[in-house]
Amino acid sequence: VGRPEPPASFRARMDAAHMELALEEAVAALDAGEVPVGCIFVHPIAGVIGRGHNNTVAACNGTRHAELEAIDRMLLSDGYSVE
Repeated sequence: VGRPEPPASFRARMDAAHMELALEEAVAALDAGEVPVGCIFVHPIAGVIGRGHNNTVAACNGTRHAELEAIDRMLLSDGYSVE
């Protein structure tokens, strides 16, 4: 017996809101001269727990994709070092 599933209309609204946040990150990447990719990590209860955008050009590091930037932000917010 798990948690009840929210109605499909609610899930669709939340998906759209989260996609809007990812697109905001993509715009930030584009504004910074990066490939416009954004990433949002969403926990089913806590909501957005990480967000980031491509940072490969500014960091001169081909591994600084949006999802890795978002993971680093999640770790930093929890007090971990990403060095």
